[in-house]
Amino acid sequence: MHFPWALGGAAVIWLFQRSGEYLSCEVRTCQRNDGYELCLIQPSGQTIEWYADVRSLEARWDQLRRDLQAAGWGDLHSPRASA
Repeated sequence: MHFPWALGGAAVIWLFQRSGEYLSCEVRTCQRNDGYELCLIQPSGQTIEWYADVRSLEARWDQLRRDLQAAGWGDLHSPRASA
């Protein structure tokens, strides 16, 4: 997946549901330095991963999305952009 907003500073949020539980994945430009953050908020807690370039971020997002789908998480008509 390509992130067309990569140079624009917006965030993109995906929402997932499984058995009445929800999680969200937010991809955004890093506030502290050049690069990107992938924030995963799930029932067990929050994790933030940092990536120096969009290619690494895209590779991780592709794998994470496959892992979530394999674990039974359904995509809730995402992504959603936020400013």
